[in-house]
Amino acid sequence: SGGTTIVPGSAFDHDIDLSNTINGNQPILYVNGESNKTYDGDIDGDYGVVYVVDSDNVTVKNAKLAQNNWMGVWLINTNNSTIDNLIIPNYYINGIRADYDYGSSGVGLTFSNNVISTNSPNYSHDPVLSYKSASPVFTGNEITNTGYRSGSVYLRYAPNAVVTNNTTSGDVYLYIDGDNSIVTGNVVNNGSIIVSGHNSAVTDNVTHGRGIHIDNGTNSVVSRNEINNSSYRGISLFASDDSLVENNTIINADYAGIYVEDPVKVKNNTISRSGYGVMITRLAGGTVVEGNEILDSSEHGIYIEADRNNIHGNTVSNSSKNGVWVRKWSDNNNIVNNTISHSGYNGIFFYQGGVGAIYGNAISNSRYNGIWLDYFSENNTVTNNAISNSGYSGMYLTRSSDNTIENNTIADSGSNGIYLNYSYGYASNRNLVRGNTISDSVYNNVFIGLSDSNVIEQNEMGYAYLIGIMTVYADNNTLRNNDYSSSNMLGWSRQYCSPGAIVLGWKSNSNYVNEHLFPGETSVCEQVVDYGKGNYIDGYDELCPNEEWTLKAYESCWDRAEREEEKLDHKSETHGAMWE
Repeated sequence: SGGTTIVPGSAFDHDIDLSNTINGNQPILYVNGESNKTYDGDIDGDYGVVYVVDSDNVTVKNAKLAQNNWMGVWLINTNNSTIDNLIIPNYYINGIRADYDYGSSGVGLTFSNNVISTNSPNYSHDPVLSYKSASPVFTGNEITNTGYRSGSVYLRYAPNAVVTNNTTSGDVYLYIDGDNSIVTGNVVNNGSIIVSGHNSAVTDNVTHGRGIHIDNGTNSVVSRNEINNSSYRGISLFASDDSLVENNTIINADYAGIYVEDPVKVKNNTISRSGYGVMITRLAGGTVVEGNEILDSSEHGIYIEADRNNIHGNTVSNSSKNGVWVRKWSDNNNIVNNTISHSGYNGIFFYQGGVGAIYGNAISNSRYNGIWLDYFSENNTVTNNAISNSGYSGMYLTRSSDNTIENNTIADSGSNGIYLNYSYGYASNRNLVRGNTISDSVYNNVFIGLSDSNVIEQNEMGYAYLIGIMTVYADNNTLRNNDYSSSNMLGWSRQYCSPGAIVLGWKSNSNYVNEHLFPGETSVCEQVVDYGKGNYIDGYDELCPNEEWTLKAYESCWDRAEREEEKLDHKSETHGAMWE
């Protein structure tokens, strides 16, 4: 044991009898108050344990320490020093530890090319703990922890840290706490990388089992990382405004591929087989999600619960639920130029999302609707989208008013091309549907149910298997200047029994119809049927004196259609992606 004398003023200065050994033959390396010294195990022989106190510019290298030390290496009040190429087996508390007297701090420690491991069933805290040392370098180390609890390479209060090319196995975290950190080229097996610090860069790392987490890291960059099989989130950012997440590959993150709580840029990432592809939470308004490929999400491809986000140029496919879901109280979101396919629910779903722009998207093979606006999703502009092969409706509005739906192309809808509908006591009123091209709808190109004061104008109507525009319990709507001339819908007459342009259905009153662009020689007489009261149909009184004859022709055709109803319903039920 030898004598121990505490030097006044320092709790770590001791008189150590260096004849003591560890495991019978490995000496204690105790360095106190030295500068510019190198201790080389290749020359001195292996050390049992290493303590460096109140020293500067000291290097300890090339040694295998004794097993079962509480701490293998302890640096105290030491600066600008290096621990290199040590083997530190089966420590109990820390493999390497560096700290300073209360109120003090240090700088310039380097830990390189060390092999640190533990399998302790009782202790095994952190493989490396460095406390209040600025500009540390941790590079080329191998860390293994198979002990009873998780451990960290924990660089605490460590601004300007550089952590590169390390490999961990077992339950090990890389935890860097400090601004301006660089974390690159590490392989973390069954652990995560956690960085708490502004202006940091986390690049070119590979993780298995957990992901990368940035906390209080404004203006940080997370780039070119590969994250595999994260048990929770692939990449998450908290209090990290104005950061950039780009060119990462995330595979099989259980909860979310990328999760953000503050406005950031999420660009050109590939996210596959994760829960949510990208999650934008309540405080992350102003986030940009651009150019990402999001595949096979078990929840939603992109989830938004915030205002003022820009979602553009992404490819989202095979989401189990919605391709893009905008949750309630989320306004001013722009969903632009995305390609969304094979969504298990809807391509784009706004639920109380207002004042947004849905523009230029290509949406195909949605199980239900290409775009659904629900629950007071109001004052949105839906323009220039191409929607095809929707299982239910190409565009579906429930409880959503004052929207503009313009210049979209909607084809091959399993029910209706555009459906304006009432739900739970609320209608879809005052919507403008203009300049769209709608074709090959299994039921109707446009259906208005229990909704009022909508304007349907200047649309190009292709073929619909039942009716071009159908209203039920719908008042004060305007249907004008729609073009049916290429639809091949010849209407209802003695000569024809084919789909027709317009049916103002049961209790549809005070509607305004000014339509004249019909196919062939047909007119409003064959193309418009009126079951309501007080509807104005331009030219109807002059051209069609026998209104009862028109109704009977339609009803005769409808009787025929009812005899074919089973075939038509089967066509709808098996249409597109709905029942694949």
